[in-house]
Amino acid sequence: MTIDICNGSLSLGLAPAVGGSVSYLRFGDRDILRPATRSGNNPPNVLQSSAFPMLPFTGRITDGQFQFAGKAITLPANMPPEPHAIHGFGWQSRWVVIEQTANWVEISHTGGGNAWPWPYMATQRFELSKTALSLGLTLTNIGTLPMPAGFGWHPYFPRQSAVLTTPTKRVWPLQADMTPLAPIPVDQKRDLSGGRMVDDLVLDDVFEGGTGPHTIRWPDLTLSMTADPVFGKLVVFVPSGGDYFCVEPATQTPDAVNSDLPHSLTGLHVLAPDETLVGTIKLSINEVA
Repeated sequence: MTIDICNGSLSLGLAPAVGGSVSYLRFGDRDILRPATRSGNNPPNVLQSSAFPMLPFTGRITDGQFQFAGKAITLPANMPPEPHAIHGFGWQSRWVVIEQTANWVEISHTGGGNAWPWPYMATQRFELSKTALSLGLTLTNIGTLPMPAGFGWHPYFPRQSAVLTTPTKRVWPLQADMTPLAPIPVDQKRDLSGGRMVDDLVLDDVFEGGTGPHTIRWPDLTLSMTADPVFGKLVVFVPSGGDYFCVEPATQTPDAVNSDLPHSLTGLHVLAPDETLVGTIKLSINEVA
């Protein structure tokens, strides 16, 4: 079931049962995000959605294994054939509606306590103005022990004729297993600060600076994405030959729980019992004159 909200020309569809994912974001008849699709009579697939949440961690955890507070943790691989745990659990869980009006909706998901031994509760609040979407994320440790924590958002944008501009200064080079080393100055290939045609890019990189502004310009519209300071990282994914690309604000690097670097650099948060991580992402839309 899709939940629909709108404000003026801006409308959004949400599929809480499909990983708390977005089904569409439109300005009039124009798709701002890639609209969700499905294959034949198969159930809806979150990887074919418009956007989905990543929590209580983002990116990959190598082989699903890490040590925390002296305890060995093993998580199941959740996107075969990859051997890693990826993007947390929220994107593969059913969310429930907390409250809804004509132009905003809040949904929640409770998880943890099994392979992830820390119970948690997460919420997403989607609110539309006439020209902007505001997404508020929360992640609360509802257990009795400190919990490693992080979240992010994974939107899919239409690629055709798009120009991406984002203040990229440092990048985290990825190893063969898609987990990062320490950050280095951005090279010319991955410098997006001056604006690049997305069709000229093939990227899957983690950058410093998820707050933005990140600007996507199409011939008819311009979108500006900004995020709270907690979103210290940005993943840009432009697959070869795809019809979409992703610009993903996140609070942490992939595999932050296995990094020897300080949390202040990787973005890993450790939530005390009853502590909440909070952040907001905003997408503002303007028509090109």
